Amino acid sequence: MADSILLDSCGAYRLLSLPLAGRDSERFEYRSELANYDFAARDSLLIDLREDDDARALIAEYLQRLYESPLSLRGSLDVQRRKTPAGRRHYYLYRGDDPRLFSELPLKEGDRLHAVNGMALAAPDVLNDLYDQLDDSREMTLTLDRDGRALVVLLSLPSREQLVGLSPP
Repeated sequence: MADSILLDSCGAYRLLSLPLAGRDSERFEYRSELANYDFAARDSLLIDLREDDDARALIAEYLQRLYESPLSLRGSLDVQRRKTPAGRRHYYLYRGDDPRLFSELPLKEGDRLHAVNGMALAAPDVLNDLYDQLDDSREMTLTLDRDGRALVVLLSLPSREQLVGLSPP
């Protein structure tokens, strides 16, 4: 991809932007223990929403709410956690109170959210690691499992400075 590389770590995709003149480069640390080796997609589909204004505005709003009042996100999306017979956690997405998540983003009922920014959600303590990583990330890569096919969604993230002045609904 232009100015970036899409890394596949055992089905957990992550976009790594290359340093550009005048732009701070993101530090990348490969963490192989965060890959979940039970997801072998037949094929993958890439959807790049980094320049989509509606998706950018929605993501900015949700990040603002996450930082200011995390409990305000409760119910926006129905996330069902299920364990596999091997004891691995899987997270399935369903409509919640905010229909925009399914109209602005390429989500479908029953998609399994496999990884975020190359970190498989089945890994221990991954949610804490993801939250810590948000401040430094300018892009987000979601890896969804849809009927055995990897759907990789690329999104832009605003900086904390850009979030100032935005107000949630």
